[in-house]
Amino acid sequence: MIDLRNLGKRYGEKEILDEVHLSLNDPSKMYILTGDSGSGKTTFFNILMGLDKDYSGEYALLGRSAEKITNDEWASIREYDMRLVYQDYKLLKQLTVYDNIDLTGDYSEEKIDQILEELDIHELKHHYIHELSGGQKQRVAIARAVISKPRLLLMDEPTGNLDSIATERLMSYLSKLKDRGILVFIVTHDEKVLRYGDIIYEIKNKHITSKKKQLIDKEIKIYHENKPNSKKKISQYVWKNLKKEKKRYVLLAIPTVMIITLFILGFSAFRASTTQSFGDFFEGVGDRAIVLDTQSLKQEVQDQYKKEGIISSIDGERIAFSEKDVNKVSRIEHVEQVYLFSDGLDTHYDNQKRRLNESVYRSELPEWIDQPAVPGETDQRLTFHFTGLQLPPEYLTHYNTENINLIAGKFPSDNSNEILIPDIYALLNQKDNDFQKVVGDRIELSVLDSEDNQIKNNYVISGVYRTEYRKKLQREYPVYTGHSKENTAIGTNKEDYKFLESTFTETPESEKFHQNVIGDYENFKKAYGTGFTSMYIQFDDSENAKIVSDKLGSIFPAYRFTSQYELKYGDFSEMYSRLVWILLIGSTTIALLAGTIITFLNKGQINNRSFELAVLYSLGYTKKDILKIIALENGLLFSFYFSTSLLIAYLSNELIFSTSIYYKWFENLFSISNISLIGLLIFLMSVISVLWGLNGVKQTNLIKYLNE
Repeated sequence: MIDLRNLGKRYGEKEILDEVHLSLNDPSKMYILTGDSGSGKTTFFNILMGLDKDYSGEYALLGRSAEKITNDEWASIREYDMRLVYQDYKLLKQLTVYDNIDLTGDYSEEKIDQILEELDIHELKHHYIHELSGGQKQRVAIARAVISKPRLLLMDEPTGNLDSIATERLMSYLSKLKDRGILVFIVTHDEKVLRYGDIIYEIKNKHITSKKKQLIDKEIKIYHENKPNSKKKISQYVWKNLKKEKKRYVLLAIPTVMIITLFILGFSAFRASTTQSFGDFFEGVGDRAIVLDTQSLKQEVQDQYKKEGIISSIDGERIAFSEKDVNKVSRIEHVEQVYLFSDGLDTHYDNQKRRLNESVYRSELPEWIDQPAVPGETDQRLTFHFTGLQLPPEYLTHYNTENINLIAGKFPSDNSNEILIPDIYALLNQKDNDFQKVVGDRIELSVLDSEDNQIKNNYVISGVYRTEYRKKLQREYPVYTGHSKENTAIGTNKEDYKFLESTFTETPESEKFHQNVIGDYENFKKAYGTGFTSMYIQFDDSENAKIVSDKLGSIFPAYRFTSQYELKYGDFSEMYSRLVWILLIGSTTIALLAGTIITFLNKGQINNRSFELAVLYSLGYTKKDILKIIALENGLLFSFYFSTSLLIAYLSNELIFSTSIYYKWFENLFSISNISLIGLLIFLMSVISVLWGLNGVKQTNLIKYLNE
């Protein structure tokens, strides 16, 4: 069964075994190897069990060269053909006697009961290992080893912790195993055991020599049976382990859940402050609209300017759009509307240039508005002021980047005395939360005329828009007035010319580049065109977005376009991609760091688990089985951590953040995309733990854990 020829083993420069010759082939004999502590007996057993493959010489097991036995075949051998009983038993302490035996193979309860009866420990069947004495643990370890009816039974110091009576009982049982065709090989330095040996070897001075040979052979009845297919009870083992160790895992979960909760909240806030704000802006851009601005250049153009030493925010031809530009765009196929305006240039007056500057202090608000103040302010002041719509109402359905959300009525008409008020203003002044009733009401406001005189003027409420006053009070609330195109045109007087001339000539390269614009005052007026820096373009169908974008690109090659199409395929796409990459790389780095911290916090538990997994490996579990155990266990634990952290994050948002000034950061906390991304990052954290666990499955680590 075992044949060794010229076997040698070294640890670096230290020689442990040298030219060992040994044959163990007769199951009717009990073989014993004796020797002093530290003489290499444990190392020798590790080689026989296939745990240590770093040796010289020849080792044949069951008629095959050990070098040609694959890892899976070794697992099968350790499960069925060769079992090892360790000196310290290597039992799984958190499991019962029954579970320790049951997990080693696919055995019926009847068969387990039978082996327990043979060893006189059936009454301990449901006891946990820590409740047993040394002798009882020894018998459990033997039961676990012999239940598979192996051909070889290796025993490392089996009587080291037993008294003479227990030793006698144990050796009597082992002697009976010879009659079942099980070859028993014992390593010991207990003199009481030697008398049971038929063939005794001694390990000394790196060699193994024969001390006693029993030449009397007797007829051996070998029992053969078909071995069942290996069926590991991985799920059962993981569940029982988690159930038994639940208190420890709950304690370990506390810092882990805290870390994951902070990660969930931090990721959501970071995402909201980067990509989410970008997305919110484009949410107000329809798929049939394109807006371009003379002050918004493509990134590649900006990079080229920087490379050439040019300081400029325009294309070198125009400061604002001309009527000629409008005519060119209007002739593009599929274009329906072209409208010039100045995006981002807010006007804070009505059609008669009257200004509203109304305010109320937080302390003066009704009790039903109970929101946190802005940090650092003892009494927050809310201001209401006029803001003109940047586009006529008919275009706001396609371009509404301020995301003005109507809840009643309509947008105010151009050049009218209509106003669109915020919901909080309607509640404060009209005392009615039925906003439909407010629409059409006339309201008298105290305003400042163009000469700063305080006057009263009547306005018509055209509609009410939604704010988030229930979650956060803003310092300023716009009261929207009708669009007035002439109010958004920029000036073309000589003071403007002188100012831009000084701005555009900061460097020689800039001065040369801007000659078509500031060469003289006439060039300046031509470059200013209509005075409107933005162009709104509406086309007939979203499917024609590419056609229109390409045509516009040929007319205005330097400009960045604002549209849904450009968000997907143009300059904004690259910008958005960069933001996403920053988010993903930053979050992934933090996730990996958090995973490392979590693994470090659980290092002690992971090491304990590595010892248990090493025991299972020695009992016939493959590395693939061990990987399944580690993956399943970590999957269950991190699912629990993630679920608990989500619950805490939800409660934190509901009780704290949703009513704070930071509510915007967590509005999409539980959106599908946010949870999916967080789930993926939590998975990365769990991978760190799995990889750490797999480190314990390395051959050298397995030997280390088994030798401890």
